[in-house]
Amino acid sequence: MLHRFSSLSLLALSLLTAQASTAQGLRAPAATTAIAPSALTSSAPASTATSADFIVAVVNSEPITNHEVRRQLQRVVQQLAAQRRPTPDLALLVPQVLDDLINQKAQLQLARETGLRVEDAALDEAQASIALQNQIDVAELHRRLERDGQSVMQFRVQLHDQILMQRLFEREVQPRIRISDAQVEQYLRDRQTAAPSGDIELNLAQILVTVPEAATPTQVDALQARAQRALERARKGEDFATLVREFSDATDLSTGGQLGLRTTSRYPDLFVAATQALAVGDVAELVRSAAGFHVLKVVEKIDPNLPTMAVTESHARHILLIPGPTLSEAAARAQLGEFKKQVVNDKADFAALAR
Repeated sequence: MLHRFSSLSLLALSLLTAQASTAQGLRAPAATTAIAPSALTSSAPASTATSADFIVAVVNSEPITNHEVRRQLQRVVQQLAAQRRPTPDLALLVPQVLDDLINQKAQLQLARETGLRVEDAALDEAQASIALQNQIDVAELHRRLERDGQSVMQFRVQLHDQILMQRLFEREVQPRIRISDAQVEQYLRDRQTAAPSGDIELNLAQILVTVPEAATPTQVDALQARAQRALERARKGEDFATLVREFSDATDLSTGGQLGLRTTSRYPDLFVAATQALAVGDVAELVRSAAGFHVLKVVEKIDPNLPTMAVTESHARHILLIPGPTLSEAAARAQLGEFKKQVVNDKADFAALAR
């Protein structure tokens, strides 16, 4: 039995959070045709799906096949099993999986059409970060992926799509999120009255000097010396964000290398061990991981057992250029770089440039 989805703004619905206002101007996928869930839950093995594959939905002329739905369904079931959560009835789970795929297709299409790209360096760093979080190197990560039946290419494609959708979210949704002073004050009151959890929260900034898997000892020594120079300059009090732009191979340059405030359990053990005895503003000894050499600075440290907390309020302004048919990403970066030089050298007024 066939049924037809209405032209709902699936992309906007999937991107917006409870705190975000409705995203305007996001194109909804075209009317999408899908088969009944019962036809998607056939008992035929996944390995034979290719021979009997067929299109189950079309999102702006791009098809979603039965094989894709089966593969995504298998991932969801495996994730639920790993989390020791019960698996819902397939008749209920399959439509949800299909909706997720439709939303994902629509987001990826919009991201590509608006000029968003993911560089190979960003993929390499994300891959290295996953390996680091699991306390293994990249080669071991690849071995485990292949052992579990997933090729390295498939893994990198998934990473590519995740990063692309995150960048779309950051560009289209985050600027629309507004947090009022009342919400901030309520958050602080809640934090002060909450029971201590015993888990310290950290915000670390890092300079990452990556080390390729096939690097020779001479290359490793040169990269370590580069990281050491960055460490020494950071300890002398130079602006850390400036050092990040000069030395770091990471993709978090726009945040000054900051990894975000999170509990120590969400940081790699290497990072926690290197910074646990440091105060805010201190820089740790050089850390070596499977990804390379890390220079770590403690930006914030919140101990829930302490009755007071320090809050820093910042007021920021920005100039936004959106790449499109008449403005490439490279041209936008160059133009913003020129604006920055003019402001830093007192040759232009920021407000005038923004206007």
